[in-house]
Amino acid sequence: MKKILVTGAGAPGGPGIIQALNQKYSVHGADADAKATGAPLCDLFHQVPFALDNGFISRIIDIVKENHIDVILPLVTKELNIFASYKEEFELMGCKVIVCDKKVLQICNNKNTLLKFLDTKGMSIPKYYPVRNLSSLKNAITQLGYPKTPVCIKPSESNGMRGFRILDQNVDLNALFWNEKPNNCYIEFADLSKVLGSDFKEILVMEYLPGDEFTIDCIANNGKAVLILPRKRIKMNNGISVKGKFINEPTIIAYCETIIKELQLHGPIGVQLKADEHGLFKMLEINPRLQGTTVAAKGLNINIPDIIVEQALGIEPKINLETIDWGKEFGRYYTETFWD
Repeated sequence: MKKILVTGAGAPGGPGIIQALNQKYSVHGADADAKATGAPLCDLFHQVPFALDNGFISRIIDIVKENHIDVILPLVTKELNIFASYKEEFELMGCKVIVCDKKVLQICNNKNTLLKFLDTKGMSIPKYYPVRNLSSLKNAITQLGYPKTPVCIKPSESNGMRGFRILDQNVDLNALFWNEKPNNCYIEFADLSKVLGSDFKEILVMEYLPGDEFTIDCIANNGKAVLILPRKRIKMNNGISVKGKFINEPTIIAYCETIIKELQLHGPIGVQLKADEHGLFKMLEINPRLQGTTVAAKGLNINIPDIIVEQALGIEPKINLETIDWGKEFGRYYTETFWD
């Protein structure tokens, strides 16, 4: 039985991904949290330092050597560059790492760089301005029609909706206070100015897209699309899909095929698109890793974690696209793990 090391076992999607793999593989989990939610689901669990701490990669190398790990599947964005840097070293140990090349990661993990790249390829992207100070921020939101039109703010380098905010003068903040949980993304300009100060790390001021939002689970093989599954985001909780629907949307599938080819993507890729007021889908971001909600595809009898591990092991994945039950909806819910 092949041994798979899943890092980020306590990530929101970690337990589901581990369960998708542990019927066929011996799954080892790793996380900085000794009581990561996915830990009790693994055959063996290893506590490791945080990705940016000294000793992270040496600890992973020790785990691979001592346990004869065949494949590493990282779930944490901050780990990707590190694993890409040591990819050849792990392969010399006989261990495959499911991660894109470092050059590709540098494009995907910086939203400004990504949008510039896609723009040069003639792909549809939102209007945006990179800014680093309050003066440029004021000018950018004016250019995008604020305060008449809502505007989005997000850091160039972030994930999981960290730093994402919406400036919208028409939002009833009183109604939000009384009726919504405090995880909404709306903010007033005065409050945003206090948070950021006069100078700050690069953020993007972006066109607000009011249409449907899709997350697309992709599997790529050296620039060729193996699987593209668009799912409409019906309900979200802190940026995580908790209700969705798989939809066969040809324009989205074609968009993702082009992205995979142009960037020469490899492995599991998450693409997020949102429609503008005219229904044209535009890029929000790319996550060059396995997304937690990909396990929802098991409702279509497609085990994405299993397929990407097979691909890493050199096994031709068996995917019957003709049998996909398009239109199927899914919901996600909390469950528990326990420790003695």
